[in-house]
Amino acid sequence: MIIMKKTNLIYGVAYNSRGKYNTGTSSKHTKDYAVWQSMTARCYDRTASMHKRYKHLGVTVCDGWLDFQVFAEWFENNYIEGFALDKDLTNNDSKQYSPENCAFIPSAVNSLLTANNANRGDYPVGVYWQKKNKKFMAKCRKGSGRQKYLGLFVTPELAFSAYKEYKEDYIKQTAQEHYSLGNISEAIYNNLMTWEVVPFPE
Repeated sequence: MIIMKKTNLIYGVAYNSRGKYNTGTSSKHTKDYAVWQSMTARCYDRTASMHKRYKHLGVTVCDGWLDFQVFAEWFENNYIEGFALDKDLTNNDSKQYSPENCAFIPSAVNSLLTANNANRGDYPVGVYWQKKNKKFMAKCRKGSGRQKYLGLFVTPELAFSAYKEYKEDYIKQTAQEHYSLGNISEAIYNNLMTWEVVPFPE
């Protein structure tokens, strides 16, 4: 049995065993390497913007995909131009990037469940305090940055209730649209159709 020596470890755990897949240059990486590097950085690079959240959630990369060559082969067989790598929708509560848990999905679907915790503050997702009116405003992001105003409410709970109803309906609409186009699997479609919006997503 030949044992591959893991040299030049990336983030202390990931590596490139060398093979037919190229990483590109230092100034311009190949698409598969850029996706692989971003994935591993979120899990293991302490300086990455998403690392703290991913570490808290216990998200890891499976042993096989720590080798760029193994991931690149899967990427070659599964990548769809313009789609984003997702690990959350094939299997609910997935904590690992792996072939079993991951799929490439449209960016519009991938962004549906973004918590945006850094900008939310102390109130439930979708809820904002309006000092001028002394009421709680509900807004929901749609597509590429668009915000849908849902009204003003006397309590954050009422504002979140309006957000939850609108968001879950929007998730279902988006799921139906992309499933009919063949952009997402049946498993992802079913998970989106039953997705519950919670006030404080992790």
